[in-house]
Amino acid sequence: MLLRCRPAVRAELEECLPCIRDKDYFKSDQDRCDLVKMWTDLMDREIACTSVIEDLERSQGQRIVYFCLNVAVTEAFVHRATNSLPPGIGFNLLQNWRNKGDGLLTREQVAAANAGKGLSVCVLHSGMPDSLMYSPEGDPIRDRITSWIVEIMGGYRYRHLLIESYDEWQDAWSLNAGFLLRTDYPNFPHSGARVGLYGLTREEATERQGSAIKLVFNYLPPRFGLSHVERMLCLFACGGLEDSEIAEKLSISPSTVKQRWKGVIEKFNLTFPSEPSPDGKRGSEKRGRILEYLRHHVEELRPYRG
Repeated sequence: MLLRCRPAVRAELEECLPCIRDKDYFKSDQDRCDLVKMWTDLMDREIACTSVIEDLERSQGQRIVYFCLNVAVTEAFVHRATNSLPPGIGFNLLQNWRNKGDGLLTREQVAAANAGKGLSVCVLHSGMPDSLMYSPEGDPIRDRITSWIVEIMGGYRYRHLLIESYDEWQDAWSLNAGFLLRTDYPNFPHSGARVGLYGLTREEATERQGSAIKLVFNYLPPRFGLSHVERMLCLFACGGLEDSEIAEKLSISPSTVKQRWKGVIEKFNLTFPSEPSPDGKRGSEKRGRILEYLRHHVEELRPYRG
């Protein structure tokens, strides 16, 4: 396997459906169609963080081997999820979305919460296809999933995290990562396994010495004020995509990608003044420095209102 982690894009969301572990809640074609529509809407509103892991040795259209979508939710939804809602947090939010109900934050609320008291976030959907989840072929993905999750989820000022488990492996992973069991559903079988809701608050994370998920609660505010398009450009570049691939993913021309890069470099130059390199390739050298910085400061790639 030649694995690469990067943001998901709208055109490939249907390809991500086999990866979700709660797929039994979405049995009808209409449910699955609406689910993809909801994902697209959440991405358009910039209230969801979506990532995929792809195997570059596979054929196009079959490369996605892991999918994760996290969404910012209201405190009222967190209270309902941990006290009264039935299992199936993704399906519950889909019903909310269909009925135009509450439960989801706006982009402005996400940006304000990132600059204020913090966000409550649900890991709405995640996982690998069954063919990898329960076979040795999926071992290279499972071995690195915790570090990838920390990378995928970083850069937000978290207040509370929620994640649902649908099998024994996810149960074990959630506990080993540092989550605490919030609600157990022993009488609600799902594909032969019980469902459990796990969570962790910022205060609880400070007491979870040595837990991996504690790392996502570490937060620094951004410094550079990147726009939405600039953030997406940098997210893809951090994932290893070339300019031509970024242009295709963002549905813009290669020349527009170059113009966007100029804007990013100008913003970074205000803090990191550049010196001409001996070979004169200051632009490519500067871009490399920017990407190296962003890989360690993903808060620059998240909505923020200072």
